[in-house]
Amino acid sequence: MAKWVRLVTLMIFIVAMPLTGNAQVVRGWVVNALTDLPVPNVLVSDTQRHLAVRTDTAGRFLYPALVDTLLFSAPGFLPFRLGLTGTDSLVVRLAESPLIIQNITFDARRPPVPVLTGALNKRFQGLYASCDSTSFHELALFIPTKEVHRAILSKIYYYVPWRGKQRASFRVRIYQHSEGRPGRDLLDESVVVNPKWWQRWKEVRVGPYNIPVPNEGFFVSMEWLNGPDSRYVDSMTMRDGSKRTNTCFGPVLGLTDEFKECHTWTRSNGGEWERFPCNASAPDKALNAMIRIEWLQYR
Repeated sequence: MAKWVRLVTLMIFIVAMPLTGNAQVVRGWVVNALTDLPVPNVLVSDTQRHLAVRTDTAGRFLYPALVDTLLFSAPGFLPFRLGLTGTDSLVVRLAESPLIIQNITFDARRPPVPVLTGALNKRFQGLYASCDSTSFHELALFIPTKEVHRAILSKIYYYVPWRGKQRASFRVRIYQHSEGRPGRDLLDESVVVNPKWWQRWKEVRVGPYNIPVPNEGFFVSMEWLNGPDSRYVDSMTMRDGSKRTNTCFGPVLGLTDEFKECHTWTRSNGGEWERFPCNASAPDKALNAMIRIEWLQYR
């Protein structure tokens, strides 16, 4: 049992970001430039991506530091850069990004064949959680494809075990493969999931977004959304046997060792993508994100 505890706790990544001692803050409200409706879950960060916050369901945000420039980003909207001249309340209008719809032709008389790929193991070998952090993380798994023609992404599954906030919301992200790492958004819409607590594999249907399967492979990501209802306290056993209590948020994502190579990438606060430390107990294995994909192959 002690060995199991060590395995789990070693994969809980703790990222602590110091807050500025300045008491002044920046308040604002983010709306759709076309409709003037509030835009929730917009990532608001400084230019160095050190500190970030998100807008709430009413599009409001409070940035707890004075900076010269703020960056605003959200799926489905063009990124926006705003220079600041004070701490007065801001109204930020985000423009929608152009919607690109790709169609494929197929024979309606021949039903498609479902193809399942990605993490197929039923048990996790490690865990990834966000604790003691003011950073907003993403974990993306690369899905290789070989000459896949006339196929549409159908479902995405995330393995969320018993730890953490199983029903906390998270955002689904799908990225183009670009020089070995995640590139532009293929899912050009903000898809936020509130999963059912009794299912370990959290199913997300993406078929209605009509996303063709790229021949060069693609990335599927879980994006953590740190809200007031997603926080919890977690007690961990460290390598030396000591106990540590941390404030964490959101769901915990399972890690699998079924792949020999590292196919997982990570980033914080919408910054640069970096290779995930896929260290496993065996030298011929790597710990990767437990994300499973289903597409429909048309003939």
